[in-house]
Amino acid sequence: MNNKKIKTALVAAMLTSTMAYNIPAINATTLTQKSVDNPVLVPTPKKVTYKENILAITNSVNIKGKDVADADAVRELTEFLESNSITVNDDYQEGSTTIIIGEEDDEVDGLDATRDNLGLVDADTLDDEGYVLAVDSDNNGTVLIEGKDGDGTFYGVQTLTQLAVNDEGVLKSKEAKIEDEPTMTTRGSIEGFYGNPWSHQDRLNQIEFYGKSKLNTYIYAPKDDVYHREKWRDPYPENEMGRMNELIETSKQNKVDFVFALSPGIDIQLTGENAEADYQALVNKCQAMYDMGVRSFAIFFDDIANKQGTEQANLLNRFNKEFIQAKGDITPLITVPTEYDTNAMSNGTELNTYTKNFSETLDSSIKVLWTGTAVVPEGIDVANAEFIKSIYGERVGIWWNYPVTDYITDKLGLGPVYGLDKGLANELDFLVMNPMEHADLSKITLSTGADYSWNVSGFERTSSWVRAIDELVPEASESFQRFADNISYIKDGFEFDESRYLVDTIEAFKTALQNKEGIVEAATALKTEFTTMKNDVDVLRNIEDKNLYEEIEQHLNAYEAVAEAGISSMQAFIDAENGDVDACLSNINTTEIKLKEAETYEVESLESNGTKMNVVKVCEKRVKPLLKDSVDQIKSNLMDNVFPETKASVIGTMTGLVDKTVELTKGNYQVNSITGTMKANDTVGIALPKAMRVSSVSVTGNNLESLKIQTSING
Repeated sequence: MNNKKIKTALVAAMLTSTMAYNIPAINATTLTQKSVDNPVLVPTPKKVTYKENILAITNSVNIKGKDVADADAVRELTEFLESNSITVNDDYQEGSTTIIIGEEDDEVDGLDATRDNLGLVDADTLDDEGYVLAVDSDNNGTVLIEGKDGDGTFYGVQTLTQLAVNDEGVLKSKEAKIEDEPTMTTRGSIEGFYGNPWSHQDRLNQIEFYGKSKLNTYIYAPKDDVYHREKWRDPYPENEMGRMNELIETSKQNKVDFVFALSPGIDIQLTGENAEADYQALVNKCQAMYDMGVRSFAIFFDDIANKQGTEQANLLNRFNKEFIQAKGDITPLITVPTEYDTNAMSNGTELNTYTKNFSETLDSSIKVLWTGTAVVPEGIDVANAEFIKSIYGERVGIWWNYPVTDYITDKLGLGPVYGLDKGLANELDFLVMNPMEHADLSKITLSTGADYSWNVSGFERTSSWVRAIDELVPEASESFQRFADNISYIKDGFEFDESRYLVDTIEAFKTALQNKEGIVEAATALKTEFTTMKNDVDVLRNIEDKNLYEEIEQHLNAYEAVAEAGISSMQAFIDAENGDVDACLSNINTTEIKLKEAETYEVESLESNGTKMNVVKVCEKRVKPLLKDSVDQIKSNLMDNVFPETKASVIGTMTGLVDKTVELTKGNYQVNSITGTMKANDTVGIALPKAMRVSSVSVTGNNLESLKIQTSING
């Protein structure tokens, strides 16, 4: 190596990195336990008072009013009693609990007097669908349910089924007085998502769930039902009509307004020679549904290229006059314009031509749905409601695009209704939520939406969310809450956060790393949380609802892999602090393997050109980033603990090495800017603190053709 000018940098690649997170302080979820003493009522009643006394309902009961009260309410009450091994007496029996049930205008023996004696208001003073309910334990007990109307009586029964709890074979209820009525007139869901439509059984189960949750509206509008959209002109086949009839009848039995919707906008002819034929096809399709008992209809123009605002409105006006109003027994027509979020309706200063023409032409009796400031907004405030009302007047309603995930098919929407200002109760009374294709999982958000729309002022989203999960998976509520909380991140800005209950533990761990104090304790605490997540997976794999399990299976598999990565990562930190090199490296390897495994689980989505496989997303906001960054941090901590005192040094015989030192940066040992001429047999190098694995050695400089690189284990 003669006359060589060199600049050396010998690198031992054990990389490090630091972790920085902006984690807001959020209180952990409060878990609830349903019991006789702690009833869980969803939706939350407007006014409820309890006493400490407990009514133990007798094995047989008297029901006064069963012959005149709403038939569906009586059926629900009877089935509930029978499911708890309680029989209904044919004749009045002394010593039996007495249930008095009826509407405010029914002649029921003892109803008015008992209601007044128990201190309840007359149900006639409540809004439609309201009810009063009382449970009194004196003299073997009295239960009173009076509805403003049949729907109110039905909802009163639903509240009783939540209030009364089977305690070791005895149906018991706390003494209570409830006066209740809804905030919003229209509360429900719209099956309006793209992708795999719900099965017929899914829809039947949903409608029954709506009845129990006091949701009164189901809009049938599945985007990938060909007879709803692509083949909107064609009549449904006979077998499909049979299923439709069952949906309609089940809706009636559960006080749910079945709204039949069509989306003809992709190719309907609004003008020209085919316009009349298309209009008649629309009428004929709806007439068939009317003949089966449908009394609510919707025509949608969303997600299409057609921007003929005046012509669309004229079609709706004609249909409204000649079909809706002419029948005399149909609820107001519902529509969705092509520009259905407020950002799409104007340029910021004036309305777009479409919205201007559509809104000015549309008959004032037709209800208009909008989604907020965007298709999937982060919330709707009063100002946005006031803006849409300035365009369409009082007849507006919310189409809320959550928990729908047709635009993020790799994720699950398992949070509560969020971002809906409580002041909206003073602006409108119509809310429908667009669910996921996962029908059972959608019940979590839908339940919280029922809670919000029934009692806006009393709504608290986290407690409502907990109650919804309690009802969905009572045998695994706490495990499911943690699972849902760790996979609910949609995007930054959405109010429902992810991994809320882990924030404090993650913060403590981050602080320990920064201060280099208490790392073992902080890592142990986080390892405990990851172990709990791992154990939760075993619990959730054994839930009773197998349909629900199928909906979460792939996400649960990925979740388990992340939990295992977390356990290994935190153990590696502990190993590093203890100087256990082999165990530390083994756990680092497991962490990386499990993080890769989490990216192998997929779900299939239905797309316009076929199907697509999507890698599921879990723990995206906090846990995964923490674990991905942890590997390099662990290596750095390991080096600090294995080699705390010894430093690397420059060695060699060439000139120019005086005062040269070895710098350690992110696990890289390097010597910079050595200038000199190496003679034959001259050397320059780095003496590492201790024998270690070196992944790479690099040298940069001039005239390096004859340079030889050598390593030695012992110098």
